[in-house]
Parts: sequence; structure tokens; C-alpha cells
Amino acid sequence: MTTNSGAIRIIASRPVAQNSEWCKRIETFNGEAVWQALPIPLLEIIPVTGEAEKRQLQTQALGLDDYQKILFVSQNAVEHFFTCLEDYWPQLPKQLCFIGVGEKTKQAILQQLDRWGCAGDQIVLGGVDAMNSEALLAMPELQQVDAEKILICRGVGGRPMLGEILEARGARIEYCELYQRALPKQAVAALAEADLNSTTDICPVFSGETLTNLVAVLAKHSNPRASEKPPFRLPAQWRALIVVVPGERVAQHAKAMGFKRIAVAKNATEPAMLKAIQQAVEEFLSTAAH
Repeated sequence: MTTNSGAIRIIASRPVAQNSEWCKRIETFNGEAVWQALPIPLLEIIPVTGEAEKRQLQTQALGLDDYQKILFVSQNAVEHFFTCLEDYWPQLPKQLCFIGVGEKTKQAILQQLDRWGCAGDQIVLGGVDAMNSEALLAMPELQQVDAEKILICRGVGGRPMLGEILEARGARIEYCELYQRALPKQAVAALAEADLNSTTDICPVFSGETLTNLVAVLAKHSNPRASEKPPFRLPAQWRALIVVVPGERVAQHAKAMGFKRIAVAKNATEPAMLKAIQQAVEEFLSTAAH
């Protein structure tokens, strides 16, 4: 990481597995070391551990060839799903239709299929221009799904909209809940060590869950006796913290939680988030310096 004390500090809040590369992209943006990444993961991805959940995954994995389409809402869903399949399928059935929300999720599917040696035997689709359920639902392949059996692979408690609309179009929907999201235990201590500046530091968050965890950490940092259960209250001294969010839905969440300086990215891809960070620098920091 850069040691340039004059660098703008960007909190890297992604899960540990994704945060190292994200830090590199922050610090090499436009080839200039003007941003310093502060790695403070605010989201942890944990495989489901309950016996009922495991039995459900087993049933869905064994019935893989009963589904006409398998949808993935994230790269994490792809990784956990294919790991689960290893226990039951030495070779995948041919001509399955895999669909990913966003280009990176599509690429994650292709990488897994390549690892299985069956990339050419499968149909893989994914959104390119947007990274959300709304863009996925606009795909031609999801317009006529009457009587199709569709498996939606996601984390525990994901958004219901995708499944509800596909059901309204006549599909039979099952959810494959592969992981749960948690707040890393060391986040509060990491935030305290970073000595966060509420008016000049910037915190990009890639999801609504990460934003909620940020508020929980800020509340705990300000008051060690603060509740560890939602709803969390954003302390007044942190309302000026600059947050960068992936789209209008999370922006509305940020406003409702009390943030006053919000930059909105086109989607949750890293290039879009980096562009929005640059927008935040220009809008909130450069103008304040003059």
C-alpha cells in the first residue's frame, strides 16, 4: 500500500477473499498513487451449517437435471453451489442453462464449468450492462418461462423480487440458499485502529448488507454499549462520512440511515464503483478544499 500521507483514504470493505485485489485496484486507479486503501472487511461469507439446510442442498444437488434454468445472484453463490455439487456429480448433466446476475458472475460460472471440463456442454448467460435482478428479468430468455422449474442460488434471506416475478410469469421457483452473511468480529477494532475521519475518508459498499454492517460498526465504535442487533442507529458524528453505493436502491437505504454525502455508482462492478469514488472525490472533497 502507498504510504503517501496526503493520499485520499478509501475504506476497502469487501469480504476478505475479494478485498486484496480491490485494494490494489483502489491504489493503482488511473496509474496514480493518490488513493490509499484501508482494508476493513465489513462482510463475511459463511456456508450454511444447519442440518435442515444441508439436507435441502443435498436434495437440490441430486435433482440438478430436473431444473430448466439455474440462476446465480452472485459470484459467492457460484462458488458454493459448485462446491456442493462435487459430492454428488462426478460429471454434470449436459445442456443445463446457467444464468448469472452480471458479467463477473457469468465469468465465475464459466470458470467453474471449465474446471469441470464441461464448459462446451452447457448454456451460460449473464447480464453485461447492469448487475441486478431488474436487468436479469429483462433478458429475453426469462420472458417465456411458463411451467419451467428454476433454481435461484443465493445467500440466506436474499431479495424476493426475482423469484416473485418469475413465478408471476408461470415458473416454478426453488431457492438454493448456500451461505449466510455476517459482520466480521474484528471490524470494530479495525475501524478504531484506522482512526477514521468522518469528513475526508470515503467508504464504498457493494451491497445493502455491507451498508447496514457499516452503520453497526460505527455505532459500536462510538458507543461500546450500543445494541448488536438491528435496527442500528447511525451516530450523528458519522452522517458526513462519504459513502459510495451500487445503485439507487442502496442509495435510498443510505439516506434512510442518515448519511448525507452519497455517491451512486451505475452498478456493483468494480469499474463502476471506482468511477463513483472519483465522482465523490470531485464532488465532496475537491470542492471543500476551495
